[in-house]
Amino acid sequence: MAASVDASGVPTINATVGSEQEKQRLLDLLAVKLGLDKFQAKINVDPDTKSAAWLDKLGALTPVLTQPGAQVRIADDDVEVSGTAADAKFGWLDKLKALFGTGWNVGMVGGHTAPLASVAPVTLGKPAVEPRCASRARRRQVRIREPRLDAESEGG
Repeated sequence: MAASVDASGVPTINATVGSEQEKQRLLDLLAVKLGLDKFQAKINVDPDTKSAAWLDKLGALTPVLTQPGAQVRIADDDVEVSGTAADAKFGWLDKLKALFGTGWNVGMVGGHTAPLASVAPVTLGKPAVEPRCASRARRRQVRIREPRLDAESEGG
């Protein structure tokens, strides 16, 4: 599961669950906790995916899922935060460590507050959050201009 919250506090949830029942449970929980029109979700079903143990924690995750700029990724027994969720002044690392308890690894992405590269593109027409490394690569691109051809440069 990956969640990214836009500047207005609307989360986009991307997840793969093991059954249609888990998918419906996730959508129902999101609707109850956040409101029907207060989130975007792209939920895939893959029967080879193990049961979503984090689903039982979703209610307690609601505050971080509405914090503008927050990003949370849960995979297997790892919980990673970035963006504003990794900002020490909000205390999310300690809160999530207490919420998930032993057996879960809770930390910041790469030990710093870089955006999650694994957050999938947003559905329903909102622009995707671009990973920091992609924006750096784009800035480093060199523009090559084609030479101008006109009558004077052709010698004629």
